[in-house]
Amino acid sequence: VLENALEGFVGSKLAPIACIASQVVSGTNYCYIVKETRVTAEPVSYIALVYVYENTEGKAEILNIHTIDYMPED
Repeated sequence: VLENALEGFVGSKLAPIACIASQVVSGTNYCYIVKETRVTAEPVSYIALVYVYENTEGKAEILNIHTIDYMPED
């Protein structure tokens, strides 16, 4: 579902860590924990929550991205 929602998404690379919640509505809402890497001259990484809605026909869209914490590179 997250891959489907990310189709055409630009500005950040989102690497899924875990799907932590789902809620059946008229379709399904999902919440993912991801590693978000912003596409900048010097990439910066964060841990973020990504909220996705998938309708009953399988079309998914990102509803919100909430940055949780800066993730320094080793």
